[in-house]
Amino acid sequence: MAMYYSILCAQRVRGLILRGVFFVCARELQWFYQDGADRIFPEEFERFKAVVPEGERHAMIAAYNRLLNSPESDQVEEAAIAWCQWEAAASFLVPRKEHVEKYSDPEISVPFAKIECHYFANLGFFEGDNEILRRASALRDIPLRIVQGRYDLVCPMESAWLLHRAVPNSKLSIVDKAGHSALDEAITKQLVEAANDFRALS
Repeated sequence: MAMYYSILCAQRVRGLILRGVFFVCARELQWFYQDGADRIFPEEFERFKAVVPEGERHAMIAAYNRLLNSPESDQVEEAAIAWCQWEAAASFLVPRKEHVEKYSDPEISVPFAKIECHYFANLGFFEGDNEILRRASALRDIPLRIVQGRYDLVCPMESAWLLHRAVPNSKLSIVDKAGHSALDEAITKQLVEAANDFRALS
C-alpha cells in the first residue's frame, strides 16, 4: 500500500523505507499459499491445509476467504488462527514457537486474517497483476531504501530485487541471515540504520 500510494501521490512522499517487498501479484500468492513455501515448511502447511475441505485445496486463498466470511463464528476463528499461524511459522529464519502461539488468540488472528485474505483474494484491488512493478518507475525521484531478508519465505527476495532494478536509484540492503519478520534482530538493525539515514537528510 505504501508503494501504491507513493506511485499515485509521489509529490507528497519524502521517502520510502520498505521491508519485505510484496506486490500482491499472483506469482507471490501462489508461492506462499499454494505451491512453494509448503515444500520448506511441509508440517506447518499441513496444518494450514487441514482447515480447508479437500475439494477446495486447489485454490487455498479463495477457500480461506469463504471460511473467514462464514456466518459460523467457530469456523471463522479456526480459519483465522490457521491462516495467521502459517504465516507466523514461516516468518523467521529460525522459527519461534512463541510467535506462532500468540495467534491462537482469535482477537488477534481474526481481524488480521480477514483483512489480509480479503486483499489477497482480490489481488490487492489493483488494475492488473503486478501493477505496482509495472508502474514502479514513478518512484524514481523518491529516496527509496529496501531492507530484505535473503530467506524471506513470505515476501520472496525476488520481488525486492525486481523493484530495485526497476528503480535504479533505490538502495537495497540484503540481510543474508534473516527471514521475513521485522522483529528479526538483523532486519531491525537495518531498519534503524535506514531511519537514521533518512533523518540525516531531513
